[in-house]
Amino acid sequence: YNITEDEWDSLRPNIDNWRYTPFLSLQGNDIRYENFVDLTDYEACLPRDECSEVVVGGLPTDAYEISFDRKAVNIGQEFVFDGRNPVTSTELGTCTKPPICKDTEA
Repeated sequence: YNITEDEWDSLRPNIDNWRYTPFLSLQGNDIRYENFVDLTDYEACLPRDECSEVVVGGLPTDAYEISFDRKAVNIGQEFVFDGRNPVTSTELGTCTKPPICKDTEA
């Protein structure tokens, strides 16, 4: 993470609600960041031949970087989270989606 404590304080909305606590979710592990001191880098080993989803909520996208195989990856989809900061969903590894149309459809 590359965010200062002052930025943390100024970027948090005035919502005192556990629901809007910044978080990281990866492989069924959820980490909540209630205070600036809770914000620590997180590393995990992910299989290359499977699809893993990284979800980050309540932090500006320029406050963190997601890397896979030691290379930075673009953050995936963004959705409204707390009115100020997004929740993002990024897929890592081998993620293939089934086709929307059958071979005989257009």
